Amino acid sequence: MNTFDIFDTLIARKCVHPQIIFTQVEIRSGLSGFANARLEAEKSLAGTDYGFDDIYVQLTPLLSIDSARAESLKQLEFEVELANVIPIQVNLGKVSDGDLLITDMYLSSEHVIQLLRKAGLTKNVVVYQSTAGKGKGDVWRKLKKQGVELTHLGDHPHSDGRMPVEQGFGAIVTQSSLLTPIERNLAENNFPAVAMVSRILRLAIDESDPISMGLARVQASYNVPLLMLASLYLSRLVKAKAINSILFSARDCKAWFHIYSAMLAHGWIDRTELDCHYFYTSRIARTKASKNYVKYVQSIANGKTLVLDVCGTGLSLQKLFSTCQVRAAGFFLLRIVSPQILTNAPPAKNREKTPLEIDALLTSDETSTVPTWVAWEMMNYASHGMVLDTAIIDQVHFPVCASLEFSSHQTEWIKGMEAMVHKACTLLNDPFIRDEFREVDLKVPDAVLANTIATLWQEGAKDHVTHLAFQNTHVRANVLVSQQLARVK
Repeated sequence: MNTFDIFDTLIARKCVHPQIIFTQVEIRSGLSGFANARLEAEKSLAGTDYGFDDIYVQLTPLLSIDSARAESLKQLEFEVELANVIPIQVNLGKVSDGDLLITDMYLSSEHVIQLLRKAGLTKNVVVYQSTAGKGKGDVWRKLKKQGVELTHLGDHPHSDGRMPVEQGFGAIVTQSSLLTPIERNLAENNFPAVAMVSRILRLAIDESDPISMGLARVQASYNVPLLMLASLYLSRLVKAKAINSILFSARDCKAWFHIYSAMLAHGWIDRTELDCHYFYTSRIARTKASKNYVKYVQSIANGKTLVLDVCGTGLSLQKLFSTCQVRAAGFFLLRIVSPQILTNAPPAKNREKTPLEIDALLTSDETSTVPTWVAWEMMNYASHGMVLDTAIIDQVHFPVCASLEFSSHQTEWIKGMEAMVHKACTLLNDPFIRDEFREVDLKVPDAVLANTIATLWQEGAKDHVTHLAFQNTHVRANVLVSQQLARVK
């Protein structure tokens, strides 16, 4: 048979540390001193076999409250626990009907089942709950006397590892719930909410295909956090430059457009009176700039316009906005200043007519075969073809796209990456995470914000899975685009 630990094995808390639960109860109840008193009450029961009710018996005199108030606080604590529960999908998916779940926890079996159901467990299981049955070895000795054979999965090296092994059982220790180095770096740089979103997304990954799993992990660990921080940086830039319209360039900025829009809609960043558009564009569309395309650009470039891209040289943007004669500026997460690339790019004519101011968080003069920006372009692929032009029906502009250059497998991988971004957008509707962001992350100085984005960029570019999945296709596609651009006069 299989047995499983529960907390930090099958389910986790979005807030990571249980003490934050107590702080949240204090905030929501308005009862000053609750969090410290709650810790003290449980500490006083150490070494005994205690439960949730016993903690609140100890807590009542510490807070000088009556039993009715204590009961309401106990109920509130469980509500906060329920709101914080998240699945560790890679382990939760291993549970089968009839499995035994074992936990050293003060919450009752009924409470634990509620948490598991909230996390998505539908299997019929049995929960064995005690205060220290695993840690002291009691439960393992009792199971040995029953003559059962089992393999246990849990997160604690002693309670879930050494103790069952001492009784002759198989044991696997999982560390899935722990913060990864990049999540820890985010939290330590005062981005706890961004770290929370990254961890929740990572723990929810449920992919059997190694490439799909790896690409989902890259989205959770690097791309989504970077785009959240880039959105915060953008919100400050928009205010500083009095921008009226933001254009998120296809295809690299599709995920960024969704993340920024969700953060704006759910109050993560302050609302401003501006238009946000997913900008159907490409180097070919910008360089050729048909009459229809010029009309399209002019229709969405309202007032002072900021055009965004993950990376680029800015040359084709210069040419486009010179042709369109609209007031615009550009902003890249990384601006390519490699002499080799700039020299080989088609010249932009009439650039001086409408100079385009271009800012960037990072710059790169890399000349290597696979520079860092390639990984970030691949992380931000979209499931539509490259934009070649736009067409118009009754003043409605729509894109004319090339066929997808990806194989069927690659197309599914890209859709999986997009699904991770949409999961992130759903998380941005969570008031607990949003409030944490506005309390801490939102206040981080520009220099720390820029340095953290740079670190994410460098670390994300090192991950091999995007190259494994897409690099050959990326190289071929760039060669074809370069050949087409070379034919444009």
